Amino acid sequence: MIETQYIDLFVQHRKMIDSKSADILNKQRDKALEAFKNQGFPNAGLEDYLQSDVAQLFVPDYGLNLQ
Repeated sequence: MIETQYIDLFVQHRKMIDSKSADILNKQRDKALEAFKNQGFPNAGLEDYLQSDVAQLFVPDYGLNLQ
Protein backbone atom coordinates (compact mmCIF):
# COMPACT_ATOMS: atom_id res chain seq x y z
CA MET A 1 0.00 0.00 0.00
CA ILE A 2 1.70 3.17 -1.22
CA GLU A 3 -0.20 5.28 1.31
CA THR A 4 1.77 3.71 4.16
CA GLN A 5 4.98 5.57 3.33
CA TYR A 6 3.14 8.91 3.42
CA ILE A 7 1.37 8.05 6.67
CA ASP A 8 4.66 7.01 8.30
CA LEU A 9 6.42 10.13 7.03
CA PHE A 10 3.68 12.37 8.37
CA VAL A 11 3.65 10.68 11.78
CA GLN A 12 7.45 10.91 12.06
CA HIS A 13 7.46 14.65 11.29
CA ARG A 14 4.12 15.71 12.78
CA LYS A 15 5.52 18.07 15.41
CA MET A 16 7.67 19.92 12.90
CA ILE A 17 4.82 20.14 10.37
CA ASP A 18 2.46 21.53 13.01
CA SER A 19 5.06 24.02 14.23
CA LYS A 20 5.35 25.54 10.74
CA SER A 21 1.64 25.66 9.97
CA ALA A 22 -1.45 27.63 10.98
CA ASP A 23 -3.51 26.39 13.94
CA ILE A 24 -6.63 26.19 11.78
CA LEU A 25 -4.89 23.58 9.60
CA ASN A 26 -3.33 21.75 12.53
CA LYS A 27 -6.76 21.26 14.10
CA GLN A 28 -7.94 19.34 11.03
CA ARG A 29 -4.96 16.98 10.71
CA ASP A 30 -6.09 14.16 13.02
CA LYS A 31 -9.43 13.90 11.24
CA ALA A 32 -7.76 14.10 7.83
CA LEU A 33 -5.18 11.45 8.76
CA GLU A 34 -7.88 9.02 9.88
CA ALA A 35 -9.83 9.61 6.67
CA PHE A 36 -6.70 8.99 4.61
CA LYS A 37 -5.90 5.81 6.56
CA ASN A 38 -9.42 4.50 5.88
CA GLN A 39 -9.84 5.65 2.28
CA GLY A 40 -6.31 5.96 0.87
CA PHE A 41 -5.74 7.81 -2.37
CA PRO A 42 -8.75 8.27 -4.65
CA ASN A 43 -8.89 5.55 -7.29
CA ALA A 44 -10.69 4.57 -10.47
CA GLY A 45 -13.39 2.85 -8.40
CA LEU A 46 -14.69 6.19 -7.17
CA GLU A 47 -17.12 8.02 -9.42
CA ASP A 48 -15.24 11.34 -9.36
CA TYR A 49 -11.96 9.63 -10.24
CA LEU A 50 -13.03 7.18 -12.93
CA GLN A 51 -10.29 8.33 -15.29
CA SER A 52 -7.60 9.05 -12.70
CA ASP A 53 -5.15 6.93 -10.76
CA VAL A 54 -3.93 9.38 -8.14
CA ALA A 55 -1.70 6.82 -6.39
CA GLN A 56 0.43 6.53 -9.53
CA LEU A 57 1.26 10.23 -9.24
CA PHE A 58 3.02 9.49 -5.95
CA VAL A 59 5.08 6.50 -7.10
CA PRO A 60 8.15 8.52 -8.22
CA ASP A 61 10.53 9.76 -5.54
CA TYR A 62 10.06 13.51 -5.74
CA GLY A 63 12.34 14.17 -2.79
CA LEU A 64 11.15 15.92 0.32
CA ASN A 65 11.63 19.28 1.99
CA LEU A 66 9.52 19.67 5.11
CA GLN A 67 11.22 22.92 6.05
